[in-house]
Amino acid sequence: ATGAIVLDIGTGTGIVPRTLGARVRQLAGVIGCDRSAGMLSLSRATRPPLRVLAAEATALPFRHSIFDVRIAGTLVRRFVVLPHGRRQGPIRRK
Repeated sequence: ATGAIVLDIGTGTGIVPRTLGARVRQLAGVIGCDRSAGMLSLSRATRPPLRVLAAEATALPFRHSIFDVRIAGTLVRRFVVLPHGRRQGPIRRK
């Protein structure tokens, strides 16, 4: 039986896909996407290398039906929710 295919949106350095791959053996695959070329370079430089690609979260180059699970844990932490549902982001760290 094949496992789930996971998409990590805003993967950054790839910590989420790497952790999932190490802990959930029955996954068929984990793919990370991020708009930052620098972050993708870091995620590709690790062992084992991750499957990652450059993409905007609002314009993903996939059909939704190919992934069983879509996560954006690292991406969501970069935004602040303001009153009345308005959003400010990304947060700039000093």
